[in-house]
Parts: sequence; C-alpha cells; structure tokens
Amino acid sequence: MVESKIPEINVDEIMEKIREEVKRRKAQLNEVDYQSNISHVNDSSPNPIVKQTKLWQTIKAIQDRLRKYPFYSFAYRTALRFIRFIPKYQASFTIEDFLKYDNEVFIKNAYKSILRRDTDEQGFNFYLSMLKNGTLNKIQVLANLRYSKEGKEKKTNIKGLYLSYLATKLYKIPIMGYAIRWITAIIKMPLIMRNITAFENYTNTRFNHSDSVMIKELNNLRNTIEKKADVQVVEQLKDTVSRKADTQVVQQLNLVVQADINNILQQIRDQKLNILAQQKNLSSLIERLNQKTSEKLTVNEAKSFREEQSHQFDAMYVSFEDRFRGTQADIKERQRVYLPYIHEALKNTDNAQVLDVGCGRGEWLKLLKEQNIHAKGIDINRIMASQAQELGLDVEEADVIDYLKRQKENFLSVITGFHIVEHLPFEILVKLFDESLRVLKTGGMAIFETPNPENLIVGAYTFYYDPTHLHPIPPDTLKFVAEARGFTNVKILRLHRRSDQTSAASDPLHEIMERINMEQDYALIGYKG
Repeated sequence: MVESKIPEINVDEIMEKIREEVKRRKAQLNEVDYQSNISHVNDSSPNPIVKQTKLWQTIKAIQDRLRKYPFYSFAYRTALRFIRFIPKYQASFTIEDFLKYDNEVFIKNAYKSILRRDTDEQGFNFYLSMLKNGTLNKIQVLANLRYSKEGKEKKTNIKGLYLSYLATKLYKIPIMGYAIRWITAIIKMPLIMRNITAFENYTNTRFNHSDSVMIKELNNLRNTIEKKADVQVVEQLKDTVSRKADTQVVQQLNLVVQADINNILQQIRDQKLNILAQQKNLSSLIERLNQKTSEKLTVNEAKSFREEQSHQFDAMYVSFEDRFRGTQADIKERQRVYLPYIHEALKNTDNAQVLDVGCGRGEWLKLLKEQNIHAKGIDINRIMASQAQELGLDVEEADVIDYLKRQKENFLSVITGFHIVEHLPFEILVKLFDESLRVLKTGGMAIFETPNPENLIVGAYTFYYDPTHLHPIPPDTLKFVAEARGFTNVKILRLHRRSDQTSAASDPLHEIMERINMEQDYALIGYKG
C-alpha cells in the first residue's frame, strides 16, 4: 500500500495571504483612482510616478532571504499582523511637472495634485493675485500648499520642492539673503544664457512657422479666387473687404510679403557675388596657365597662386557682413560719433589724408566724403574693394601691413580700423601699431573699434558669430599694447549700449544685468606725440 504524503494545509496562513492580496489590490486601485482624478484637471495635467516605498522594498527583500530558513513560516504569520501599518506605494511629482503651467491652470493643477481636491474660490483668487503681482512665485505657491496643515496630512511627495522652498526662505534673511541670491544668480548664469538662447530660437521658429502658414493660406486663397471668382463676385468681395478689412492685419501681411521679397533679393545678390568671385578667380588662373604651360612655376608664381586661393571665400564673407553687420545706414549713423575727433586731428595736422584699413563696404569712407574729408581705404577682400570702387570711393585691394610699409613717414593725419584688430594674430597687431605710428604725423590719431568683451553677451556669444574672429580683446589690453608701442594720450570710448533698461542698484543682480546690457563695442583712440 502506497502511503500518500499530503502536506498539511494551514488554513489561517492561506486566509492571511488572501487578505494581504485584497489589500494590495485595493491600494493599487486607490492609486489609479487618484491618478485618474488629478488627470481630469485638464488634458495635460501632471501625472505622478507611482512606485513602491523604500520601506516596503526593504521588507520584501528581507522576506525573500528568510524563505530558506525553517522559522520563516512562524515569522511570516507574526509579520502579517503588522503589515497593514506599512505604506506600500507612493506617488511622487517633480517641480518641473508643475512649472510648465501658468496662472489659472497652474493653481488648479497644484490643488488637485497636492491637496487632492478642487480649488476653493478664496484660495484660488488669493494665489492667482499673488502670482500676477509678483508677490509669490510658483515654487512658493507649491510650498505653501504642500506644507500647509492640509498638505501635511496628504503627504504628497514633490522632489526638490523642499530645497527650493528653503532657498526662497534664505533669500528673505537681511544682508545674508542678498549675498545668497547674488551667488545663486552667478552660478545659474550659464543656465540663464542657455534659456535666453533657447527662447530666442523658439521665438524664431514660431515666427517662421507662422510666416509659412500665412503664405500658404494666401496662396490657397489666391488660387481659389483665380479659379472660381467672376467679375460680379470680385466686385462684391472688394466692397466687403474695403468696409471690413482690419488695417493692422493688412500691414502685417505686407510686412510678411516684403520680408520674403527682401530675403529672395538677398539670396539672388549673394549668388551673383559668388559667381562674380569665381569668374575673377578663374580668369586670373587661366591667364597664368596660358602664359606658363610647360615650365615650372617660380616662387613668385607659387605665391600668387596662394594669394588667389586666399580669396576663395571673399564672396561668402561679403554675404556674412550683409546679414550680421547691420545695414549700411545703421553703421554710418553709429560712426558719426567719431567725426569731432577726426576734425580735431585734421586741424592739428594741416588736413593731411585719412586712411581706413579694412574699409569693408565703405560706410565710413562715404560718411567722410559727405564731410568733404579726403580719405582712402584698403581691404584685403577683393569683392568688397571692387564694390567700394564702383561707388566712386578711393579704395585699393591690399594687405594692411604691406600697404603701410610702402608708405613714407609722417604723412597721414588719421588711421582708422573698424572691427579689424580682433582678426589679427598678436604679432601682426603689434606691427599694425608700429607702422601706424610711423606713418602718422605728430599730433595724428589712430582709432580702432572692436567688440567689447566686458559685455557678457558679446564676450561669450555674439563675438563668435564671425568665424574669422580670433579672440576678444579686453579694453585694458588693447590700451596697454598701444601705449607700449609709443602712442600717447590713449583712451577708451565705449559705444553702442545694448539696452537702457537697468536694475536698481540695490538689486543683487544689478552688476550682472549691467554687464549684460553695457556697451557692445569700444574704440581705442591714441595720438602720436
């Protein structure tokens, strides 16, 4: 007879397991209901991350390790009596889940997620007014709700809220609070800069998208009218539009169309410049190759070929200047500040010649010509020099150092250079000052304008728009070099302030904002004693 070994069934243990499973499923259901409720605030309200608590995870791990021991069954039955007091699941948020909302939607989501109820009228109006007048920020609103008596009872977990709330409390401490805010602002400066850039890109993207949508709609409307409209309907539409058209909308449409036209014209102009540059380079190379087909190139011919190769990006740089430098009218207006200095220097040196090195598109030369001042320009960019010559300006294609070395001593009244020194290696910069001092008359003057790295936006960002820039030059550094090479009465003229809006002097961020908004360029002005 076979003896059957049927394990003893512990009914109490089975019932306890059933009760535990029922409680677990109820807890999950409650969490799902909670998440479902807060998701009904609007279609994009914050959703919590539901996960097991660390205490419950620790208990489960211990349970798995104790299974192999004979006393596990007794320990398990004992633990079942206390299991209902252990929190098993927890829903948590992050601050970012709330900060993406604004005003009414932000307050409603905060109430629903933190207090797990709808807003009351008094609390809603209070926090909305505090947000709009700037008395409270979003983090302070979240902290007030979370650490209120009702919020402490709900125990909603929001990661990072306590430290942020503690920081806002520290800011209110006299004297030390200002220091903490100032230090925090400096630490966050890279993030602020990234946010400014991101916002600028976002704005440009939205604007371009709106333009494309509007142009598409206009094209669709034009096609519809061309296909279906008859004379009578067109006349009726004309009368209706003339009576009801909004002037502002018409102006905006005109601006969009004009911007598109200008963009197309600019692209056509850029292509023409590229073609012109390539034609000149090819013509020059073909002419040399025809003259010397079988013989080896001499040293001078090899140098000539290298010079031609250096001009391959001339047309592209002209297009770059047109897009990023600003309009010629704006540049001329900015340069008017130098006219009193020019007149004074000419008076002290018997009205000798003015030389503009790196004259570019010739805005400064045209301004001097309007003032009846004899001026000559040089530029290494072949396209720019050719364009300036077509405008009737005295411009020569030449390297600045080579040109100055060919000139005699003491014959110029003024040497100017706008946004050229930042392109030069240090040894070439020193030669520029040396040769400038040599060719200037006694009492003559040199003016060199360059981007101002004291402005944080310029020094960290806009300076590098131009890929041919080497490095920013602080004003004191350029002044030292000028004085070291013999210039006297050297001074720095800061120009072109980015914004007139400044913060109060008592604000901890005053110095940072001043550095952001200060002058974007400066000019070194030095004299030959």
